[in-house]
Amino acid sequence: MKQSVFSKLVVGGFALVMFNIVAAHPTDLQTTPTPTTMPVSSITLSGHTSAVTALAWSLDGSTLASSAGYFDSQDNTVRLWQPDGHEVAELSEHTAPVDALAWSKDSQILATGSRDQSIKLWQKDGTLLQTIQAKAGIVFALSWSQDRAILASGSVASPTQNTVHLWSTEGKLLNTMTTEFSGGKFYNLGESPDGKYLVGGATDYSEWKADGTLVFSHESCSHCPPAWGFAWSPDSKMWAIGNESGLLWVYGVDGQQIAQLQSTEGIDTIQWSPDGKWMAAGKDLWQVNGTQFVLKNYLKGTSGPLVWSPDSRFIASAGDNVVYIQQADGKLVGSLKGHTDEIRVLAWSPNGDILASGANDHTIRLWDLSSFNP
Repeated sequence: MKQSVFSKLVVGGFALVMFNIVAAHPTDLQTTPTPTTMPVSSITLSGHTSAVTALAWSLDGSTLASSAGYFDSQDNTVRLWQPDGHEVAELSEHTAPVDALAWSKDSQILATGSRDQSIKLWQKDGTLLQTIQAKAGIVFALSWSQDRAILASGSVASPTQNTVHLWSTEGKLLNTMTTEFSGGKFYNLGESPDGKYLVGGATDYSEWKADGTLVFSHESCSHCPPAWGFAWSPDSKMWAIGNESGLLWVYGVDGQQIAQLQSTEGIDTIQWSPDGKWMAAGKDLWQVNGTQFVLKNYLKGTSGPLVWSPDSRFIASAGDNVVYIQQADGKLVGSLKGHTDEIRVLAWSPNGDILASGANDHTIRLWDLSSFNP
């Protein structure tokens, strides 16, 4: 690892029924102010040899995992970092790039999913515990159960390989769950916060109960683009998906469609605020009141990476090589500049003190926001 570099930067009631969607009139949307300036320290983490595309904090905040799963990446490593920038370990046992990172809820085990069609389980010090042969192609998505007993994996192998596998931590295959449709590929996979349901998909999406019972499948049209955006509401009552055409669907846990919204641009990412009051989808910021969604503002940057602060006060977005910090209502309050190429991923530490960003410049930046209070 290269020595860390510090710099001063510029900071510029749920109901399963259909309802009327209220969209804000353009004149109701807030204008974007010129960002104020304030000093913020950052640490630059070097070591990856390709674009950094995945970041994952352990829930106790002690360790940040990173990988470079870019489609033409030659970097097969996963790296573990402490919040002060110290590199804990370089995990080099995969033989192809790693796309999926998932920490167990107790922060003790990191699962990594790779294009070498394997899953590996690691202790937080980098010790390899288990290798699981995924059997269904490239592993793009991983999700742990609340009790760490089960790991779900989603893969992409062929149009007829529409499966999610459930594994024990010993590598035993516990269950195989299938979709009803031939377009099922699993770039996204997520357990509901209460641990009772699992949703996965890319173009088509399916929802299962924890025991593997299929609840519902969302089938997109044959010519529809992939729905890269996916997120659960923090109360586990709703989940949302959004596609490259800007279509946004919200479903209840029984499979009933709650809303269908139209975004201003294509949707790559959906992020629900931890308090459940806001949903960011692409560049659009929706205020959530029960099952009502009102478009309130537009986020700065592209429709790429988004992440909320743990206290729901701020949301970070990115545009090219700049990170933008906005208040929950979308008001722009700062920008973080330091990357030299497009930012691919953002991850806020569980205590809210550090915002991590990974970019095409092969670096990770850790931004110290512990005193950030605009």
